[in-house]
Amino acid sequence: MSQVITGSLQDPQFAQSHAQSMFRMRYRVFHERLQWEVKCNDGMESDQFDDNYSLYVVVTDEDGKAQGSWRLRPTTLPYMMADVPAFEPLLHGQRAPRAPRVWEISRFAVDADEADRNSFGLNRVARALVEASTQLAVDNGIDEYVIVVSVAIERLLKNLGLVLHRYGPAVRIGKVTTVACRIEVDAHTRHVILGHPLPTPIEDLKVAA
Repeated sequence: MSQVITGSLQDPQFAQSHAQSMFRMRYRVFHERLQWEVKCNDGMESDQFDDNYSLYVVVTDEDGKAQGSWRLRPTTLPYMMADVPAFEPLLHGQRAPRAPRVWEISRFAVDADEADRNSFGLNRVARALVEASTQLAVDNGIDEYVIVVSVAIERLLKNLGLVLHRYGPAVRIGKVTTVACRIEVDAHTRHVILGHPLPTPIEDLKVAA
């Protein structure tokens, strides 16, 4: 049976049980399948933002092997959208956010072959990642996520019900057509992803007042 796990590299249990499988899965997705120019070592992919301050959401199969993951990081720390020079064109002259209630999601990866082989398909793995990160936002007072993704992943996330607000048109980064987006963890997101009821018109009026 699959599991959804949230943890950080400073958590010994997560680091020992799940980190290596996650980095190997990222190697298969980003280096082997997508052929991104990423830093790899010994069949694993990681970068300078894989430190003790990032959180990870990982979907595993019944044997504990990572099928999908992504990384969550406060924008008050260095993060990809703001601090990787290659991504600057994606902002189209706008400033990347630096706010405690805004976090970045990055390194979205789903090992499609493993997911399909274990009857836990691509969309179900992606949905599990989105649900877990939305719940994490609700539990920790995160109002918004920012994300840099390929247009293919943007389409997948939209199909799951998320509303993505682009900073501007897509830009080709290396071999990948890429966009920078905002995702508000608002009533709509909580409704379509977690099933929370939408506010009634009377509740809307109370908030406005």
